[in-house]
Amino acid sequence: MKRSVFLLLLIFQFGVSAWSQTQEELIFERPLNNLYLGFLGDLSLIAVNYERLFEINSRVLLAGQLGVGYNEEFQLCFFGPCQEPAEKFVTFPVRFSGLLGKKKHFLEVGVGGTLVYGSSPHPYYVYPLVGYRLQPLVKQKMVFRVFALYPFKSRQDQAIMPIPMGLSLGVAF
Repeated sequence: MKRSVFLLLLIFQFGVSAWSQTQEELIFERPLNNLYLGFLGDLSLIAVNYERLFEINSRVLLAGQLGVGYNEEFQLCFFGPCQEPAEKFVTFPVRFSGLLGKKKHFLEVGVGGTLVYGSSPHPYYVYPLVGYRLQPLVKQKMVFRVFALYPFKSRQDQAIMPIPMGLSLGVAF
């Protein structure tokens, strides 16, 4: 009887320690790569982005992102169609940000820049950003970001109209 109780306690202890170790691994083995589509942010109507995360600790992450996107010249034509078709641009967004949060929910604060390839009067835009991010704890789960930004250079003669909000959906791996 004493042996069976001892064996049950030993099995219980092993099971509890294995479960807690699994929980710690989920926190500290977070996927550090993201691939996502960005909509309206980073001075792109749509963009494909790759992001690498660097885990400082379980509550602080650093992120670096590179992407390629598409945008069009902003035109207002009040009386009929515009005289010329809107010019199309290829964009290359780059961003560095810090994430502060707990488990999957993070506040994102950073700075970004977008290189605009085309005949834009301003080929590079720099902007601060702030947002919310849902960053999964395991691989093959959805990444969700919503953020606000506004370029430091804001002039009337710019070809691209900056949209102050963006949305990103993708997968962590």
